[in-house]
Amino acid sequence: MLLCASRLQAQLADPLPLPPPPPAPPGVVAPVAASPAVAAAPAPQTVPPTLSVPVRAPTSPPPSAPTRAVADRNWYGWQLLINDFVALGSLGAAAVAGVHDKALFAVIIPVAIVYDLGGPTIHWLHQRRSIAGASFGVRAGVPGIGVLVGMALASCGNANSSGSQACRSRGGGYGALGGFAVATALDAALFGWDAPQRELPRAGLALTPTLTPLDGGAAAGVVGTF
Repeated sequence: MLLCASRLQAQLADPLPLPPPPPAPPGVVAPVAASPAVAAAPAPQTVPPTLSVPVRAPTSPPPSAPTRAVADRNWYGWQLLINDFVALGSLGAAAVAGVHDKALFAVIIPVAIVYDLGGPTIHWLHQRRSIAGASFGVRAGVPGIGVLVGMALASCGNANSSGSQACRSRGGGYGALGGFAVATALDAALFGWDAPQRELPRAGLALTPTLTPLDGGAAAGVVGTF
């Protein structure tokens, strides 16, 4: 009797076998259960490759040649002032000494050459050829205008007497002196400068940002060329 009881206890302890699953209906594929070993396998991790993407930052183009002029310019107007002082000083000394008639013409001719051509020659030696022409025009034109203005302002009348002619001559002389002074001042102040020096073109600053993807983030940087 004890043997029967032990067999009955063993049968109760063992689980009953599960019935087989019912057959699948026609046209339906039965699912296949994944193997526990395959399901538990971890997915392989791939490390993204390092990628450098250069992006050129927009920069302003370098200035085209010729570029901006240097602010410091050499002023040689003092040379023009010395030239005119010598020329006009000689004429003034001749007038004070009472030189007249033919002797006065002997003084006026070299003075006119030094005054009219000395300034343009100085400009030419400073490589200012176009300014040399402008200087000659100012020196020849402004004193002539001064003579006409001086004669008009003298108010000597229209008489042809010797007194009226002398009055007009004095007015023209004063006008000429004023024209000489104005021409000298204009030439030295406006034209007595060296040509602007030109700087060589400079290479522009180029900045190139870089972006490198990393595992779990990214690295950014900037590469510059000078």
